[in-house]
Amino acid sequence: MTKAPHTFRKKWGQNFLRDPNTISKIINCLQPCASDNILEIGPGDGALTDHLSKQTNQVHVVEIDPLLVTNLNNRYLNVTIHEGDIIDWDLTQFKNEVKIIGNLPYYISSPILFKLLAWKNWERMVLMFQKELAQRIVSKHGNKSYGRISVMCQVYCYVKIEFIVSKNVFQPKPEVDSAVLTFFPKDGELPNSPAFSNLVKQAFSQRRKKLKNNLSDAYKLGNIEKWADKRPEEKSPEEFIHSNKRGVDASRRTMDRPDPKLRRHSLTQPADGSQVVLRLTSDSPDWIARVRAFGDAASLLLLSMRRREGSGKARQNHRQQARLQVRRRNPRHRALGTRWVACSCDPAS
Repeated sequence: MTKAPHTFRKKWGQNFLRDPNTISKIINCLQPCASDNILEIGPGDGALTDHLSKQTNQVHVVEIDPLLVTNLNNRYLNVTIHEGDIIDWDLTQFKNEVKIIGNLPYYISSPILFKLLAWKNWERMVLMFQKELAQRIVSKHGNKSYGRISVMCQVYCYVKIEFIVSKNVFQPKPEVDSAVLTFFPKDGELPNSPAFSNLVKQAFSQRRKKLKNNLSDAYKLGNIEKWADKRPEEKSPEEFIHSNKRGVDASRRTMDRPDPKLRRHSLTQPADGSQVVLRLTSDSPDWIARVRAFGDAASLLLLSMRRREGSGKARQNHRQQARLQVRRRNPRHRALGTRWVACSCDPAS
C-alpha cells in the first residue's frame, strides 16, 4: 500500500486502488486481448492502466484531474490520455465496439452508467461501484433495493456481481466497501432507449404510489391496466418491456385510423408542393405522435420551432425540404388550448 504523494481531490471522489491481487482480478474479468480497443474511465495514477497497456495495443483513458493527466502523459506508448469529464465526453468517436473498465467515482457513478447504457457501442464492461449501488443494480423485483437502475441494467444487459472489494485496499480509505460488476449487452429486439428510459423514470418517480398514478397517461390509454394497482418495485423488467410495447402498438393502431379530433384544411398551392394545416385540440395527448405519423406518410420533417434562418440558396434549399412547422396561430387559439400545425409537403409525396 505505497504510492504517490498525490493531493487527493475529494470533489472528484478519488480513492486509488492499491492491492495487486484485486487489480489482477479486475483485469481478468475484462479479459483483454491484443486487438481490443479499451476505454478506461478514471485511471487515477495508473493502477489498472499499467496492466492494460501491457496486454492490449490500444487503450484510451479519460481523466478529469489535470494533475493526474500530467503524471500519466509520456508514461505509455499505446495509451491515449484524454483530459475531461466522462459525462461530457463524446463517446461516438469510437467507430468499433470497445471494452470498458473503471473504478467509478461514487458520487457520479449512476449518471455514467446510464450514459454507457444509452451508448451501446461496447462488448463488455467491468465497473466498480459502491457495494450498495451494485446490489441495487442486480436486485430483483419485489425487493426494496429494486429501482430504475435495476430495470435499465437488466433490460439491456446481462449483469453480475463478480466480487466484493474491501474498503481497506484503497487510498484514501473510503467509508464503505465496493463491488466489481460485469456487463454484457443483450441481443435481440430491445425497447427504444430514450422512450423506455422515460417510462421507467416516471414509474419510479414516487415509489410508494401505484403505477396508475405515476403512469396516469399510460393508464388512461389502457397500456398498464394489468399492473395498475401495483407499485413500481413489484413489476419485473420483462413486464416493463411488455407495457412499453403495448404503448407503442397502441400508438401505431391509433395512427392507422382517422382521428375525429384531427381536421385538415387546404391552403395555397405553392410551386414546391401543397400545404396543409392540422388542427389538434388540447385533449389529444398524443398530438406529437399523430403529427409525426402524418409527417412520415407525407415525407415531412418535424421541427420544434419555426425555422427562418439563412437566405439565398440556403433558404431555397430549406424550402425544398419537406418540413413541418409547429406554431400557435394567435392568442385566442392559445387561450382555447388549440395547437395549429402548418405543413409544407414534398410534391413527390
